Amino acid sequence: MQEGQTAAEGVGYAHISDDLRKGKNGSSEGALLYIKFFNNRQQSELIFKNHQSDEASSQGELFKKGKRSMTGAERVSQLQEKLYCKAKQEREFKFYILYDKLYIPYMLEEAYKRVKRNNGSQGVDKQDFSDIEKLGVKEFLQELGEDLRKKTYQPSAVKRVWIEKANGGKRPLGVPTIRDRTAQMVCKMIIEPIFEADFEESSYGFRPQRSSKDAMKAIKTHLQNGKTEVLDADLSAYFDTIPHDKLEKVLKQRISDPRILHLINLWLKSPVYEDGEYKGGKKQKTGTPQGGVISPLLANIYMHLVDKIVNDSKKLFYQMGIKMVRYADDFVLMGSSIPQQAVDRLGNILERMGLKLNESKTRL
Repeated sequence: MQEGQTAAEGVGYAHISDDLRKGKNGSSEGALLYIKFFNNRQQSELIFKNHQSDEASSQGELFKKGKRSMTGAERVSQLQEKLYCKAKQEREFKFYILYDKLYIPYMLEEAYKRVKRNNGSQGVDKQDFSDIEKLGVKEFLQELGEDLRKKTYQPSAVKRVWIEKANGGKRPLGVPTIRDRTAQMVCKMIIEPIFEADFEESSYGFRPQRSSKDAMKAIKTHLQNGKTEVLDADLSAYFDTIPHDKLEKVLKQRISDPRILHLINLWLKSPVYEDGEYKGGKKQKTGTPQGGVISPLLANIYMHLVDKIVNDSKKLFYQMGIKMVRYADDFVLMGSSIPQQAVDRLGNILERMGLKLNESKTRL
C-alpha cells in the first residue's frame, strides 16, 4: 500500500482493519462506514456467493467471528465479498493489489480442496492426488506458495486429450497438472468476484449459483413474452480462437496488477503435449484450453463484451426488442422477429473480436 493510501483505496476493502470496523479510538465513525459498506452490499443487484463454499455462513455472521475461529472457506468467502462489493460500487475501479493473496496458506488450502472435489485426471507429470497426499499436502502447497511468492512459478505443459461429442465428433480437452490447477483455482477465487460484479443477467454458464436450468427458464419466459423467433448461434472453436491481446485489454479494464496479468498470460502460453510432442508455447497468440480451471472464467470475461452490446439500451438489439440468453459460448438471440440487420451486426461484432459464427450450425 502506498503512503497516504487507505485500505479502501487498495484491494477494495480487502484489508479493512479492526479499527475501521469498531471505530477509531472508540468513535462510531468507522463503525458507521462499515455498516454502510455492508448495506450497500445488500442492495447490490447480485450477491456474490461462491457455490463451492458450503461451509461459509452469511457474511453478516462471518464478520462477527474472529479470524482464528473462521474456517478457510469462510475467510475466502469474506475476501470474495469485499472484492465483489468494491467492484459493484465502483464500476471503473481497477484492482492493483491482488497478487499477494495467491500465496496465503488458507487460500491455497481451499483452492486445493476445490480442485480435489472436481477430481480430474493426471497432467503431464502423471501425479495424482494420492501421490501428493503420500508426500504431504502441506509441503506441496508450501512449495507452490513459495514459487508464487518469489515469482519463480512456471506452469507445466497442458496434456491434450480428446473427448467424444454428441454429434459424433471430438472435442479437445486440455488437462493441466494438479499443481497448475491449484494455482489457477486460487487465482480464479480472487478475480472471479470482481468480474461477477460486471456480468450481465443474460449470462448463465460457469457462474456461481447459476445453471443451464436457469438459462432454460429465461428462454421459456422470453417465449411466453412473444419472443418466438430465435437465432441459435454457434461459434467456431471459441475457446481455441480467443485472441490473447484482446483478452488482456478486457482484463485490464478491471485488473491493473501486472503480476496477475503475467500469471494469466503464462497459462495462456502454456505448450500443449500430445502424442509425444510439444506444441504452441510462447508464440501462441490465441486460445485458452478447455479443461483449465480458469478457462471458463476467461471465456466469460471475453464474451461479456457481446452481452453488454446486446443489452445496451442505446444499441440496435435492445431497440429491436431482442434479448440474449448465453451459456458460455452457446447463446440465442430472441425477439418477435430477428431481422437480417441484427444477424449482420452480430457477425460484425464477433469479427472485430477475432471470433466467427459457424454458419453451418447457426440458424434461425
